[in-house]
Amino acid sequence: MQLWDRISRTPEEPALFERYAKRYARAESDVLLQTELAACGCDYGATSWTTRELASTRRVLEEELARADELEHLL
Repeated sequence: MQLWDRISRTPEEPALFERYAKRYARAESDVLLQTELAACGCDYGATSWTTRELASTRRVLEEELARADELEHLL
């Protein structure tokens, strides 16, 4: 059970969380990343608060984790 599952929420909060999750997903959509790349020369997506080095490291780690998950399913 996650911490958020144990905290009492107002009736409005689940809708806010859902709206945020949808906005976050859109921020990393291909079309927005391509637009950001064309306009700004970079495509940080939803990580615009970070440095290029950190964003690159994060992407590498995400790719490695995805490969590890794939390998785990094979074992």
